[in-house]
Amino acid sequence: MNRPQTLESWAKAPAQPIDFQLSGKSIRLDESLRHLPNRRLTCLAKWQNKKVVAKFFYDVRFQQYAAKEAEVIKALMGAGISTPALLHVNEQDDNAVIIIEYLDNSKTLRAWLDEEPNPAEFETVLSKITLLLLACHEAGFDIKDPHLENFLIRGDNVFIIDAGDINQTNSALSEQRSLENVALLYAQLAVTHDVEAYRVFKDTLEQVDRLELPDEKTWQKLLIKQRRWRARKFIDKKVFRECSAYVCEQSWSK
Repeated sequence: MNRPQTLESWAKAPAQPIDFQLSGKSIRLDESLRHLPNRRLTCLAKWQNKKVVAKFFYDVRFQQYAAKEAEVIKALMGAGISTPALLHVNEQDDNAVIIIEYLDNSKTLRAWLDEEPNPAEFETVLSKITLLLLACHEAGFDIKDPHLENFLIRGDNVFIIDAGDINQTNSALSEQRSLENVALLYAQLAVTHDVEAYRVFKDTLEQVDRLELPDEKTWQKLLIKQRRWRARKFIDKKVFRECSAYVCEQSWSK
């Protein structure tokens, strides 16, 4: 069976579940979550009678990407960072899959913000997310682009996901790099939250001996810088790559 071809066909029209065998055990793919054509597919699945997240890799460097993501998840767990557990890794000649714990009754930070939480809820959750991000930095994890879908909220707990976007280093991040990374996350909040978010950041830093708080003017400049960086990244790359969020057509004339 050509599994990458089957996955591609299903991802384009996932109306019905599809079954595969992994190490003699069945996995049923139920819902496509994210699809990068001819590269990766992330989906909700059922494996060993429980709901899981399955990430398939099948481009030319599928082994490298799958191994790196599995390694980072293990390292996060080993460092005590809140992240869904790695349950299984399976590799075949033309693809690899990692199976990750599914957190029921959870939502992404973006989805949670879309519900317009009250100020007290906003401050509590943003502080927890910031503490989680700073814990990653202290443990040597550099999140390349900590966006709002990188974090899950479930009850009173927050989790970081998408280990493929995380680089592992041998030491804690520098203070400047850590500040820039936090600012990159905060830059995605609505500008109407800027004053409130700065206050949350200030209160959060009082709980940890990690960073020195920049003054509000310096912080605002850093937010503007990071917002411009994200805009350039979006325009220069994201919209020219087909994925679950976009359909991209290219020709010699357009």
